[in-house]
Amino acid sequence: MELTTATATARLPIDLDAVSVEALARDLRDALASPAPVVTLTGATADTFCLGLAVGAGAQGAAPTHGFSELLTAMHHASKPLMAAVDGRAIGGGMGLACACDWVVATDRASFGLPELLWGLVPAIIWPVITSRMPPHVARQWTVSAHSRSAAEGHA
Repeated sequence: MELTTATATARLPIDLDAVSVEALARDLRDALASPAPVVTLTGATADTFCLGLAVGAGAQGAAPTHGFSELLTAMHHASKPLMAAVDGRAIGGGMGLACACDWVVATDRASFGLPELLWGLVPAIIWPVITSRMPPHVARQWTVSAHSRSAAEGHA
């Protein structure tokens, strides 16, 4: 976590596995306890905000669904405003983290998507925060198409 007088910044991991979800939850708790008035989530790398839960062949162990759900709940009940600074890919759980924030600031390089259906999954854990940002029928369209959209398309 980085701390300035204006914001406490937590950098996201590329993928969310059990260790990184726990570390992110700890960083969020520290940021909320800091004197900074705003907590900012920034991307893992220059071209990636967050790729969501680690699933599939490359994942180590089971996806940390319970821990991730608790993290989203903690973000919902945060005592300070949360801002997502999205500059790159925010897909799956990464899009969920952005949607759980009070503000989403996205650059022209940002893209958002829900690829879970490609693995035979639905974005159930992030569904409440997704549908707080867009109407459920639009969220369903995003879910079944499974392709990424630009920041401008996401804003619309």
